[in-house]
Amino acid sequence: MSDYPAPTYTLKFSFWLYGQAVKTITATASGSDHDIAAAVSVTTPFAAGEWQWTAYVEKGADATLERYTVESGTVTIKPRLAAAGSTSDLRSHAQKMLDAIEAAMFGRATHAELSLTINGKAIQYLKPNELREERAYFRNEVAEEKRKEDIAQGKSSSRRIVTEFR
Repeated sequence: MSDYPAPTYTLKFSFWLYGQAVKTITATASGSDHDIAAAVSVTTPFAAGEWQWTAYVEKGADATLERYTVESGTVTIKPRLAAAGSTSDLRSHAQKMLDAIEAAMFGRATHAELSLTINGKAIQYLKPNELREERAYFRNEVAEEKRKEDIAQGKSSSRRIVTEFR
């Protein structure tokens, strides 16, 4: 960020998720550095999901405004456990779909599970071979989520790495 020192430039982060209002967090100047801190009141309205973000700097205002993007990426916002009630479902989409598919396969699905759709078709109307295909797909998705969570917690990825020396 040495190319964009504070207070000449203001660093901002914009976050967006489909169906949600864009959220912006503005850094404060600390000498020529930018300090980023967000109060709970700012982060609480973030819905759980995979948010896109862009970091950019601004200089000037109105007609003289200069804006430069410095970085972008994604961040996963997890549900707030403190706000969860006894009826909150904190499972991922993939886990919910896998559970619904397996419940349908074993004849114990609820009406809500049977009405979930995959490619525009309700689970209750999927043929047995389609259910098996979708179960395999969502099993892989859930396994990938678990692998990412394990890595984030510093655990082994549980993937084998095979090396051959010649």
